[in-house]
Amino acid sequence: MYSIFWGLLTVFLVRKVNPKIDNLINKIKEKISIKILKGTVLLFTIFLLVDCIATCFAQDAFIVRLAKINNIQMENQKEIDEKYKKYYDNEFIANVIYTLWDDEKMIRTFPNIKIDDKAGNVIYLDSLLPEIQPYYVKIFDKKSL
Repeated sequence: MYSIFWGLLTVFLVRKVNPKIDNLINKIKEKISIKILKGTVLLFTIFLLVDCIATCFAQDAFIVRLAKINNIQMENQKEIDEKYKKYYDNEFIANVIYTLWDDEKMIRTFPNIKIDDKAGNVIYLDSLLPEIQPYYVKIFDKKSL
């Protein structure tokens, strides 16, 4: 069923949407020089790379913080302790983390983020902060998925 749906969607996109996108790209190429377009693509690529690195750091700092604060024992506990000390003993780094990536922002952005404790239990981090509600309405319980 999904294959049929995606097949029909692909035919629609190739026949109807793709020609319009090609026309738009050709109009842009006529009005803007290739050097400016390449520079713009380079800037967007750098921005996305920085965003990706910041997101990975934010998730790591969030997981380390909640694991340490909630005393969750993990397989790599020594690494968690070292990272917690590295991130949160430095006042500047801790202020940046709490300002940009506080608990509410992280739970709302990544509502299904989870960790495995030392015993192999899966812990959804939003269960540690039940007062923070995600942006969406939950339809399915995580346990049923």
